[in-house]
Amino acid sequence: MHGITLHEAFVARGGEGLDAPCPAVTVESGAVWMDVYDAVTTRAGRYVQGGGCATVGVAGLVQSGGFGSFSKRFGSAAGSLLEAELVTADGLLRTVNARTEPDLFWALRGGGGGSWVSSRS
Repeated sequence: MHGITLHEAFVARGGEGLDAPCPAVTVESGAVWMDVYDAVTTRAGRYVQGGGCATVGVAGLVQSGGFGSFSKRFGSAAGSLLEAELVTADGLLRTVNARTEPDLFWALRGGGGGSWVSSRS
């Protein structure tokens, strides 16, 4: 649960043929930023927007907005989120992004905090 995968041409689910591919990183929820920085910046020579505390978990930082040392220039980690895979309270595994589940995706990017309620409830 701490895997890190780099993509040269990522397209979020539902965006095939509609959205331009872009470089991206898939980070599993158990990863901490130190490991992400090592894989993406040190080893691959690319940039990833993360937090200033290298021992913070990726999921927590992104869901709480994701302000880091370079946010003024590159935006927040939450603002850079392209897609997330999660299990919702109804037990379903969902892949959410701006096309497949826009409301839930907005909430994950910091728009709903811990109080967001689905219209399906």
